[in-house]
Amino acid sequence: MNRASSDNNLSRLPQNRSTASEEVDTLRWAEAAFGKTHQTKGWDNSSISWAETLGNRTRLQVSREDWVNVAETLQELLSGIATTVAATPMPGEVRGVLRHARGQGDRLAWALLQEGRAEDAMRGAELGRAMMLRAHSAFALVTPGDATGERLLDLRAVWRAAVARLEATGQSINDEVRESFEAFRKALEEAGLGTPAPLSVADISGDLPAGGVLVMPIMTEHGGAVFFVRQGQTALTDDHVLPLPDLTTASVRQLLARDLNDDANDEPDWTGWLPGYGVFQSSINQYFQPRRGAVAVWNSQIESTLSEMWDLIMKPVHEHLIKLGLTSGDKTGNEPGDPDDTAAPEVVLALPGLMSNLPWHAAGYQQKDGSRYFALRSWAISYIPSLGTMIGGRRKLEKLRDTPNSLFAVTNPDNSFLDANKKLIRQSPVWDLFEDPYRTDLKGAKVAASHHDDVATLARITEAMPQAKYLVLYTHGSGNLAGADTAALVTVDDPLTIGHLRRMNLEAARYAMLAACDSGTLDIQHLPDEFSGMQLSMLEAGCPGACGTLWPVEVSVTAPLVRDFFSHHLGQPGTGGPSPAQALRRAQLNMLDHAEPAPDSAVASTASGFDEDEDTGETQPKDGNTQEHHRRLDVALPFFWAAFAHWGV
Repeated sequence: MNRASSDNNLSRLPQNRSTASEEVDTLRWAEAAFGKTHQTKGWDNSSISWAETLGNRTRLQVSREDWVNVAETLQELLSGIATTVAATPMPGEVRGVLRHARGQGDRLAWALLQEGRAEDAMRGAELGRAMMLRAHSAFALVTPGDATGERLLDLRAVWRAAVARLEATGQSINDEVRESFEAFRKALEEAGLGTPAPLSVADISGDLPAGGVLVMPIMTEHGGAVFFVRQGQTALTDDHVLPLPDLTTASVRQLLARDLNDDANDEPDWTGWLPGYGVFQSSINQYFQPRRGAVAVWNSQIESTLSEMWDLIMKPVHEHLIKLGLTSGDKTGNEPGDPDDTAAPEVVLALPGLMSNLPWHAAGYQQKDGSRYFALRSWAISYIPSLGTMIGGRRKLEKLRDTPNSLFAVTNPDNSFLDANKKLIRQSPVWDLFEDPYRTDLKGAKVAASHHDDVATLARITEAMPQAKYLVLYTHGSGNLAGADTAALVTVDDPLTIGHLRRMNLEAARYAMLAACDSGTLDIQHLPDEFSGMQLSMLEAGCPGACGTLWPVEVSVTAPLVRDFFSHHLGQPGTGGPSPAQALRRAQLNMLDHAEPAPDSAVASTASGFDEDEDTGETQPKDGNTQEHHRRLDVALPFFWAAFAHWGV
């Protein structure tokens, strides 16, 4: 970081508020502490973070020249943080630094837009997102057929294993971690990968899916904008930047949670996505089933939020895509209609972290006839944490093109999933879509013993997963929006955690289906711009694409959706099928268009649930896996299908 240059930029910021001098002093102190130590101690003990300070600075009324100074300062700060992230061996220290970088990439992008520098603005937003993923993911280390990349992955695995052993002891750092990390960093520098080169519009457009488009929103306290890049595009013009004045940090937070009580002296009355999600989570009992009526309440919250999401972002994005010349996937063109059998244009959403737990593919509205329109009727939508992840993942596909379709599955390891005949589910829903000897299915101890199969222990899973092209984990999961590093999937013994996934080498993998509850939720409280979650850990380990769920999902609906997805994606032998984004869209539309509505749409009385005795408080499980029960589910409701989201390529 160029300290002298930063001081010069800061001295030119406007001094027209009484707090300006104090804010500048605080920001300078934070810069000095950061540049001097490259540690987080001084930051964590500060009562005023530099991020809050800079947020206050950029909320002032500033001129064009002032925006130039803000942009230069933010550029230097974020570049310094990115360098530190790449050079710090302990994840805890990295996270400590990154907590103070939330939203700064979007602020940099906004400042550069005020200067008329659209391409630099898009690169600025990229600079502030997924720094850990960009520095240490498999995509940053390996190019197809590259032996050096394989060595880098091995060195990364040695370093991360040393970190895991150290964290288990509770110590801060030791020589094993330092030495293994230095070996990894030295190899990176020798390979010319120490500092990623800035991405150009041509780089991005060249790695988009055929006929696809990148949609990259940014949001700040001042307003927001959306960048559009189509395949073959070489520059960003005014037509490719859509200003959205109402897309602010505050408006997105209103989607997530808002207090309906205007009186500050009264107890808050929270509503919105996060409160609704929390209530639904708390309704689930020890049998992994929600209380009767909870599904209806949560689905109502989902539909309400989807309408707000449509108005805030997806409606103007939809209209702008049409303006840019893309043809929607509806038969009726620009208006909602029945989907035909052709692929819809792929829309790659590069979201700010705060938006990442919302199902934007399902954003929509209620039509005049009472039915609902959803964005996926028009577009096949995927999500990426960063532009670099998309580019690295797509280039990796060339390496996997001629490898056989092999399956690694984990199925019902705790023996709690039942089939239509109320018997244990004993086999992966996609088992017959693969052939011997290219398929493995690890199961619960009881089922495995009767079939002479391997048991789904943690050790066996971590050993076998790196060998397969397709990974299907059909089990229970747990997520945590306030600490995604604690997310895990159930095995026969110890849980499969994010830490285990990050230490894997999944270079052989093409796709991971995390068919479990909350397997796609991301930490939006501590490090929203870092996209920390189960499915992103798969990407970090080298798997180009993964599907996770944004809330607890219904067992009886998950299996057919997963099977339908793979039936589409794998296609016919020798020919292949559509991309994961297209395959998931088709599977979800099949649920929408071929569902049998529940009587009177009475989800409250028909959805899986349990009865609670008002006197004793005891609960009795109500079977949610029988064929009769499934017929009574209105699976066209967003609750049942919209939780599944595709990340990567």
